[in-house]
Amino acid sequence: MEASHLNSFNLFFLFKTLTISMLAFVTEMFFLGIRKSTLYKLSKKPSKSLLLDLYCYLLSVTKLFDFLMFILTFGIFYFLISILTNYIDLDLARLVPNRYLQFVLVFIFSDFIDYLRHRFNHLKHFWELHAYHHSATEFNLITTSRGSLFEAGFNSIFFSIVYVVVGGSYEPIVAVVILREWYVHVLHSNVKWDLGIFGKYIFISPMDHQLHHSIMKEDYDKNFGLIFVWWDKLFGTYKKNRDANLKIGIPDNYFHQMSFFKGQIHSFNRFLKSLSNTL
Repeated sequence: MEASHLNSFNLFFLFKTLTISMLAFVTEMFFLGIRKSTLYKLSKKPSKSLLLDLYCYLLSVTKLFDFLMFILTFGIFYFLISILTNYIDLDLARLVPNRYLQFVLVFIFSDFIDYLRHRFNHLKHFWELHAYHHSATEFNLITTSRGSLFEAGFNSIFFSIVYVVVGGSYEPIVAVVILREWYVHVLHSNVKWDLGIFGKYIFISPMDHQLHHSIMKEDYDKNFGLIFVWWDKLFGTYKKNRDANLKIGIPDNYFHQMSFFKGQIHSFNRFLKSLSNTL
């Protein structure tokens, strides 16, 4: 329970999560207008894609997503995390006494690990789990919450690496989480930002992340970054998005023909079948 933080749900967690969401909602409405915003779409007749986003978002906010993942995976991932956190404690941030520099260190390193995690999710077998996230046929701010319960287990291992390697004080890590989550929300909105020179050299832009969600398979393995564009350019996975109206999703979108939980199980079954075919 300590490793999983399932016992840490409190008003601060809820307030932090909702505050990040509201900041993202305000950003979206300011640049897209109310009628194109996620909140407006939710108030009308939401699409199947938006409803699945909403289910995942509500489960995430209440931490039920983590709880279900814990139950369905028999706690194996959190057991592995507990081993990592108990026996590995490099705490490299202690070498940087200045908290502002600690923030920069944690921010850059966590984004690099996130880049590696994202590429891992696109590997042959693990794509069957990650495809659930890519099955969204429209972008909304809460699309970032859409994901496989089983994929979340593998993701948790990558996230724990940041803490055991970098460590650091509590405040810089919270600041990194807040900024990262706000920007990842914006990445999954419909804002048509390419960020100009900043999108060319520093940040991955919402436009370029939309290309990553393109229904065209040749775009699946492009633009893995979630904050900085450096990693994609360094490892040759960057591709400029020049189409502001490209179609997103996956071919033969079977997830939108199923209920939320049936889709989760179907995703896991495809993952197991892919593994068994290799073995």
